[in-house]
Amino acid sequence: MYKVKILCIILLLFVAVQPLMAMDNSSRLEDQFKEYMNEIRMKVNKIDDPVEKRAMLNMTLQKIIRALDTVSTLESLSEKDQKAIAVIRSGFQDKYNELNGLNGFEKVADTDLNSFADYMLQDLEQARRMVSMSIAAFIIIILLIILIL
Repeated sequence: MYKVKILCIILLLFVAVQPLMAMDNSSRLEDQFKEYMNEIRMKVNKIDDPVEKRAMLNMTLQKIIRALDTVSTLESLSEKDQKAIAVIRSGFQDKYNELNGLNGFEKVADTDLNSFADYMLQDLEQARRMVSMSIAAFIIIILLIILIL
């Protein structure tokens, strides 16, 4: 009986600690993600040529949209997560369209590209807070953006 009690306590502790470990990993990953976004922001701000600057922003937006498209096809996502990802994706598609003057948006002026980069990347950093989504879905998106795409 004593062994069963110890086993139950260990199992209970394991179940209780798992969410805390996931939150800690999520926090570290979010910090890494913010560092990645700051690197992009600094690179864009250092580029003098507006054509190169726009190309870097386009590449970043395409990477984000591709990551969101990839995650949205996962069957394990809840309907709530799929809707949240669709909202975030729509926002970044609008930013892509605005950057390039597509679909009724006025093209971002060359002189405004640094400000646009700051605005765009702040929006991405806040996406998790703006739309309710599970930590698991958010982690997958971050990993795709940083490590794979």
